[in-house]
Amino acid sequence: MGKLYEGLLQEADTGDQFFWGQVTDSPGLIFYPLALAYRLSPTLQVGLLTCLAALLIPRLRQHRAKIPELVALTLIPISVLVIVSVIDRKYDRYIMIIWPELALLAGAGWRTIGAWVKYWGTPLWSRGSDRWRTIRGVKTALTLALAQIIFLVPHYPYYLTYYNPLLGGSRVAKNLLMMGQGEGLDQAAQWLNQSPNAREMKVSVWYSSAFAPYFQGESKGICRNKCPEPRRWTVANRVVFYINQIQRMFPESEMLDYFLVQQPLYTVQLHGVDYVQVYPGPVPLPEDLEHIQVPLFLSFGEQVRLLGYDLNTSKLKPDDKLLVTFYWEFIEPVPPNFALNMSLSNEDGNTFNSSQASLLNGYLPLARIAPGTIIRDVRKLTITPKTSPGFYRLEVGWFSPNKKQALQVQDAKRNSQRNQAFIAEVEVVKSVTP
Repeated sequence: MGKLYEGLLQEADTGDQFFWGQVTDSPGLIFYPLALAYRLSPTLQVGLLTCLAALLIPRLRQHRAKIPELVALTLIPISVLVIVSVIDRKYDRYIMIIWPELALLAGAGWRTIGAWVKYWGTPLWSRGSDRWRTIRGVKTALTLALAQIIFLVPHYPYYLTYYNPLLGGSRVAKNLLMMGQGEGLDQAAQWLNQSPNAREMKVSVWYSSAFAPYFQGESKGICRNKCPEPRRWTVANRVVFYINQIQRMFPESEMLDYFLVQQPLYTVQLHGVDYVQVYPGPVPLPEDLEHIQVPLFLSFGEQVRLLGYDLNTSKLKPDDKLLVTFYWEFIEPVPPNFALNMSLSNEDGNTFNSSQASLLNGYLPLARIAPGTIIRDVRKLTITPKTSPGFYRLEVGWFSPNKKQALQVQDAKRNSQRNQAFIAEVEVVKSVTP
């Protein structure tokens, strides 16, 4: 017990946890009872509750043999639960060591149920023989084993995805408990391996040690603390998120918000829950460039060229979000104080819904971008409630807020578009009130 407590203390100073719908440093004393409720099968729970009742209720205890042995066996999981409960950091895996004791206690509970049935049902089979009682015992054992198998088999090969179906299963548990210990990452890796450039592909992934053995390309972890600059994911072709990473908002909410507004390329769903999501990374693959929705050739000064963009929609309502994915080719170094400006303007030239931000939300410094690099950057523009219905010009440009400078825009024929490039027309329509 001393070594167990010491080991838990060493791990207790790392990371946050997700519990009861929020990120917390200490889930509290209710964590393990709730974890047991969701992790144990109904078969085990019925047996445990029966055994507990037989030990606590004097009238029932009188008819139960080997009470001291059962009490001693019960003290083992109780002691472990007390030790792990005083540690702030809590995981359901910490209590796996008490599973054998819980199974034995559940078995004792089912024997108690059998004794009750025998007592109350004596008139029904009093004429039976010992052989009948033996057959009945075997049938009961087989029935319990079959019940366990029925609960477990649907979760093959990821048995840790089991959550008590009587309590809503995974769909409810995902809002209460931190989920996932690498399940589904192999499927995401196998899907990525089907890419023609799999061996040259760079992937940034949470739980890289569980992902790398299945992936043919290069995989790097998404770091949280003391991260190198630039961040590894900023030079990745694909970024893979995991469920408990999203639950805990790791490595930070700003990075997750940048990706989660996008449509994932691939999702591993297990029992109705999204365990793994694969997103396109900031460095596009050759096949990504071949499928640009609207190819362009616009130059911004001598430094940057816009190769095209993807638009999530061209018709929006107030409060909708317009997502534009830009494909930028960097020809020469861009001064570090420049940022992207995206806005809507009407036919009179008035600007609405302007959005200004650094490339990749500032995660990739412009000074770190080598000439010839192509970057995929997603911009979000929220349509304000006061925006009037009508058609608007979507414009983008590179500006220096400090120096009040802009990169001059030119098309493929070297025709100037001043400081803002007109790239698309979008329509804002009225919201339909129910």
